[in-house]
Amino acid sequence: LLIYLSYLAITRLIVPTAKRISLKDTTEKIIKKISWLIVQFFLLSFLIGLGTNLATYFAHPYFFNYGGFQFLALFGYNNHPLKYVFFGFDRAMSLIALFLGLALVRELIIHFIERPDYRRPYRILIANQLTTFGLIYLSVLCILAGLQFDMEDFFPFVYIFVVPATFLVFMINTYWLFPSKGGSSISHYLVLLRLLLATSLCTFGIFILPGSDLLHGRTILLLYCWAGQLFVTTPISWMIYRQRKERILQLRGLEKELIKSKADLKFLRSQINPHFLFNAMNTLYGTALREKSADTAKGIQMLGDMMRFMLHENTIDFIPIRKEIEYLKNYISLQKLRIETSPEISIESKIEERDCALLIAPMLLIPFVENAFKHGVSLEEPSWIKIVLTCDEKNICFEVRNSLHSTPNNDPEKDSSGIGLNNVQERLKLVYPSSHRISISQENKEFIIQLTIQP
Repeated sequence: LLIYLSYLAITRLIVPTAKRISLKDTTEKIIKKISWLIVQFFLLSFLIGLGTNLATYFAHPYFFNYGGFQFLALFGYNNHPLKYVFFGFDRAMSLIALFLGLALVRELIIHFIERPDYRRPYRILIANQLTTFGLIYLSVLCILAGLQFDMEDFFPFVYIFVVPATFLVFMINTYWLFPSKGGSSISHYLVLLRLLLATSLCTFGIFILPGSDLLHGRTILLLYCWAGQLFVTTPISWMIYRQRKERILQLRGLEKELIKSKADLKFLRSQINPHFLFNAMNTLYGTALREKSADTAKGIQMLGDMMRFMLHENTIDFIPIRKEIEYLKNYISLQKLRIETSPEISIESKIEERDCALLIAPMLLIPFVENAFKHGVSLEEPSWIKIVLTCDEKNICFEVRNSLHSTPNNDPEKDSSGIGLNNVQERLKLVYPSSHRISISQENKEFIIQLTIQP
């Protein structure tokens, strides 16, 4: 009970105190937290040492040649626990240090499992399955030990060596071998080689079997178990893997279509709304008064191209990036027409399309530009927007920088966030789950978005 309470104290007091230490804190705060951590460690060690010595004193195990109290010898024996209160303190400190080490390992494992990336649910799923199996397996093993089964009996042998091997083969096949084979057939020689290696390693524990009666038959037992893992467990795990994969792909397809539909709807509502059309028409009207009809026709043509892109190209899963670039240029040109009479607004765009021959999901870049014009342009103070797009044979690099201004209360789009950065990130996770990097930051009244995609 004392050891269990000490473990609880470590996990509920010492570990949370250690996790609250941050390099962002001041030096004084860090020193205080570390000092409190040390005080907790020594205080807990003292209480455990004192409590265990009291237990040994009242048990009097030395009268019975340790009898059933061998475990208490861990801390020694103190015939005068109230006089020598620090007896066993060093051993208690060693025990607490051991528990702290275990807690540290546990926290590192949890940190590894719960890292915030797209594979986090996958790692949590595997950890939950391993933990559940381990808990059930050890519980049954304790029951077998209590019933005092002989290791030479068949059932304990199967349970201790065959059941874990079967579970390990299933986990390795389902979560590593089958997913990593890619487009290769299961009969490919590399896949078969991995299967042979995995099944043989999982059944290798038979060679450490105790008992003399089993020594002569270990090779035969190993071959039987290995054949069972290869010809029974592996086909069953393959069937289960295929069924799971088909269900997951169906669900992901439905989820992708749902998010794409929501994104398209939100984009149309935010981009082609009366406010935007009103500004565009005012721009064209002002241009017609100022410069006859050339710029007006050009503006109307750009607006028509944008409408055509949204009605046709936006319904395709992937389009050539040159079409996305053309839409971006039309949008930027229209916005430049609207603000060209404001010399304090700087719009810079550097779009290199010479080496761009990749495909990209439509309407994936424009929300960042829309967000920049919406929040980065003010007619009352200096403003700037910088747009850079480069691409090569493998990568698409996109960066948008804009100045930040407070939104006036009478802005009709104050409460509207357009497609929203969160929605774009959802699309990126679905379309490019492991082949994109996005960075969103804010520095010196400048909002910065950097996106890299490997289509």
